[in-house]
Amino acid sequence: MNEYQKLFNDIFKNSMIIIAFAGAFLWVRMLIIKWNLKFPEDEKKVVGEEIIIEKFNSKIMKNAQNKKDIKNMKKNMFCNNIGMAKKCGKFKRKSECTSVECCVFAKNKNGINCVPGNAMGPTMRKDKQLVNYDSFYYMKKNLKKL
Repeated sequence: MNEYQKLFNDIFKNSMIIIAFAGAFLWVRMLIIKWNLKFPEDEKKVVGEEIIIEKFNSKIMKNAQNKKDIKNMKKNMFCNNIGMAKKCGKFKRKSECTSVECCVFAKNKNGINCVPGNAMGPTMRKDKQLVNYDSFYYMKKNLKKL
């Protein structure tokens, strides 16, 4: 027997095994159809409300020694000069606005607004309509005239 005949016989044997498996699967499929077998359907899953609670461990908070340090860090994170007009603008009451060091409750003829500022007054001396502020409240009780 030469090499080509041996190779042909090996391929033939492997092909017959594959055909036998295919025939077995076909026979099982025909029995399923003949006996009208049904497989159980998966239950429909209903997703309810899901709440995820993540614990964020900040290195900054771990290094804080006491509550005063934590309070100062939170205040500094709020007063980081990024979007201060929007942050201060969310405060509607004087007590809220003057509770942080980076906002003042400024007053002019157009009304009273919480705007970015410090002990020296509002950062911008005029409102959106370019009207100067007359006075401002800083840190809860101080009334300053401009």
